[in-house]
Amino acid sequence: MNYKILMLSMLFFCAWPLSAVTLVSNGTPQAAVILPDDPLPVQKLAAEELIYHVKRATGATLPLYSESKAPKVSNYVYIGPCRRTAAAGIDHKKLSPAEFKIVSLKNELFICGSDNKGSIGSTYAPTWHGTLWGVYDLLRNELGIRWIWPGKLGEHIPERKDIVFKDSVRSRKPALRHTAFQGLKYKPYLKKFIFKNSMAFLEAQKRFVLRNRLGAIEHMRAGHNFYQYWKMYGKTKPEIFAFVPPNGRKPLKGDSTGRNIDLCLSSPVLHRRIVKSHFARLRAGSGENRIILTLNDTPILCQCARCRSWDAKDPAFETSSYWTGKRFITSSERFSIAATSWGENAKINTEIQPSLSDRFCRFVNEVVKLARQRDPNIKAIGFAYANYTNPPVKEKISNMLLVYVGSHWFPYTDAMSKKFREHILAWKKAGIEEIVFRPNLTHAGANLPIFYAREFAADFKFAAQNGMVGASLDALLGAYAVQGPTLYTIIRMMDDPTSSADSILDEYYSCFGSVKNEVKAYFEFWEKHSAKLKTYDMKKICREETFNGRRGGTFKNYVTIAHRLFSLKDFEDAAKLLDRAWQKSASDPLARKRVEYLQKGLREAELTVKARLAQVKFIKEPNAENKHNFENAVNELNQYRVKIDPDFTSNHAYFLMREVHGSKWPVPKKK
Repeated sequence: MNYKILMLSMLFFCAWPLSAVTLVSNGTPQAAVILPDDPLPVQKLAAEELIYHVKRATGATLPLYSESKAPKVSNYVYIGPCRRTAAAGIDHKKLSPAEFKIVSLKNELFICGSDNKGSIGSTYAPTWHGTLWGVYDLLRNELGIRWIWPGKLGEHIPERKDIVFKDSVRSRKPALRHTAFQGLKYKPYLKKFIFKNSMAFLEAQKRFVLRNRLGAIEHMRAGHNFYQYWKMYGKTKPEIFAFVPPNGRKPLKGDSTGRNIDLCLSSPVLHRRIVKSHFARLRAGSGENRIILTLNDTPILCQCARCRSWDAKDPAFETSSYWTGKRFITSSERFSIAATSWGENAKINTEIQPSLSDRFCRFVNEVVKLARQRDPNIKAIGFAYANYTNPPVKEKISNMLLVYVGSHWFPYTDAMSKKFREHILAWKKAGIEEIVFRPNLTHAGANLPIFYAREFAADFKFAAQNGMVGASLDALLGAYAVQGPTLYTIIRMMDDPTSSADSILDEYYSCFGSVKNEVKAYFEFWEKHSAKLKTYDMKKICREETFNGRRGGTFKNYVTIAHRLFSLKDFEDAAKLLDRAWQKSASDPLARKRVEYLQKGLREAELTVKARLAQVKFIKEPNAENKHNFENAVNELNQYRVKIDPDFTSNHAYFLMREVHGSKWPVPKKK
């Protein structure tokens, strides 16, 4: 026999042991995918996702059968709790929520997890997607597949001719019990503007998040919970609402519905009302495993004597114009008495404000004590938010899941990180054992090329090592073509908090193939730029860019400071770096398409800054020519968005909504 042929045959034999499951050989399907006869929706999706990605990788389509109709074939892939899976010794009932087990044995591959009937991808109710998570684990770790942004172009699926699995057993539980990256929609009428792909983008984004294994195995997400209280009890139980001079126990001026009214946290009537409502919801089948004490979207405001007696001593009570009764506030000004970075308040108050955390913790303790007369094991869920973000000084609290909002924002400074870590440790010292990290951080940055992957990853890992059991980020704006590395780092850290920014970023850049280093250099340019922004006096910039009664740089009008953070020269320099990647990618079609994707995001960001510059000039010199130039700049931006809308570079409709409502940019005319 020819020596080369002999060596090749020996290599072939070593690579293809008799005890191996072969899914695809030389581009030809060699296995059937088997589902239980009555599969759950998530198990059906798991099979579909496996078949889809195998076909994309090899060109081979694996046939799908229910177990009772399975033909005799050489190899099998059993998805979910099939009868054959149980016979192989895999009991899905013994798996913890959303845990999966993968077993490769002889000619059979089993992927089985703990699943439930919850809505696929939901982060509101517990959703156990163990089998689906197992499929995604297999695709990531065995086939090298990555999902770096929504849509087909963001699916990194290495081509191959063969798929073979040797005998092995592995399992995995979710690292966190709750993970969510809240995707933003937009006002329905925006669909009437100019964008045709908005809903398709949102669906692709939902699948992108799912493929990176975000979900809730336990309900830990709670929004502001008392929005309806004024409507329900304003006339019959006024004593449960905050006493705020000069209104008394009524909503603040500007809050016509009472949606954001504060509560009198020391009121026994309020405590009884909350407990009664909780157990009524339980009887109605709410499934709530904690009593929800997440307050309305407002700082704590009540000035009644009983509430004040619950506060820890704080010299800021004696100097704050609000707490000394020298200043009255409206609804739009309410956040000016809380140190927030995300910018709810229209007016900036530079006074140091007191912390109300002791009052809030006492409130939680009182409600839980009352509720435990009916359920001795009940615990609560509550925020660390607004002016009750700081850990308590005197009150101890061990009966609450803490949803920590904090004040992270962009630029992501060292001071923010230091404060966050100190808070996590101090809340633990106060008795908190479980924390959900729920910052407003990702509302920042609009569609601009910001970068804070390393800072986020380091803080997230620290939190995971110190009591964090869940994470829910607000919100996923979707600027993938300019913020891709940061967004990918955030989403991968939620799946595996033990990861490092370096490894995740390398994974992202590697998906650009032959131009990996050039793309890395491009994003490192923006990383250095973001580091420089940390030295800026952002408070000064935001005050100077106050517009339409609201300071600039908030989540509603971040674009008003865009021209102060990014110059046209910055975009020119960055474009040169991307052009190098584009030139080098001539022989790598996929890499070129992905570089072009980044170029589109960069151009959109540049046009956004140009539009803001034109607006600033018009505001300073409100003449017909400047108005015309401003309108033209906005129109150019939105027409470009129309052009790139099918590419899923960002959530164009959402950014447009913020520009129109937050910064008073003209509404684009639909052609």
